Amino acid sequence: MYATIARLGGAPREWVTDNMSALVAVKGGRRLKVQRAYEFAKAAGFELKLCRPRGPQTKGRVESSDRLLSRLAAYQGDFDGWDDIDEIIARIEDASNSEPNETTGLPPSALFMEEKDALLPVGNLRALEEAMGDVVRVARVPATMLVGARGEPMSVPGRCIGGPARIVCMPGGAMDCYVGGGLVATHVAGGPAYDPARYAEAMAGKRWFGDAAGDIEAAAAANLGLLDSIGGSL
Repeated sequence: MYATIARLGGAPREWVTDNMSALVAVKGGRRLKVQRAYEFAKAAGFELKLCRPRGPQTKGRVESSDRLLSRLAAYQGDFDGWDDIDEIIARIEDASNSEPNETTGLPPSALFMEEKDALLPVGNLRALEEAMGDVVRVARVPATMLVGARGEPMSVPGRCIGGPARIVCMPGGAMDCYVGGGLVATHVAGGPAYDPARYAEAMAGKRWFGDAAGDIEAAAAANLGLLDSIGGSL
């Protein structure tokens, strides 16, 4: 929700969502709200509204998700790691927003320019970050592409080197890293610090690994395996 608000430059007055476990827990046949999520919505100034269970009228987005998956299938085997998938999805999203809608006859991007005025102002993004969790600020991403908080390191894409970063630490131990207002990396609590694709990217500039992509990937995999075997958890 934070990433969407930051990207759109505003927040909707109502946010309609499914009954996902991050927002509601079902006990004894009753739905109990997850207070942390609703406190974030209040801080951002919008109202969270849950879909009626087994009510398909409010879930038309399923077809859009299926269409996205069918377009993603065209890239089968042509991406490596989450960064590539994020880039491809952004490319598909841009193309979809530029295509005329079958119902309105206008592309979504054109309609959004009219609807954007109805969004509530973002307000203090720093306050919203703090509503998500503890925020740790990194003045400069080092050449190792590793940033950390609470003693836990996490890797970020190479394009972030030299720039400032913000790490949001969730209560459960997970961490999200933001650079330039966008989410660039997510770290699962207890998971590996290095994404294999990012480690290979970091090693690409080391001349002793060779020039071929296969050489770099093989060396990266061997290094990560060695670190895991000695308890490095990287």
